[in-house]
Amino acid sequence: MPTEALAIMARRHGWQLPAHTFQ
Repeated sequence: MPTEALAIMARRHGWQLPAHTFQ
């Protein structure tokens, strides 16, 4: 899964993920 899509899903579901995951 592309990182961008994962970030969008994370925001959509309100997941608390490490910031470095998307940098």
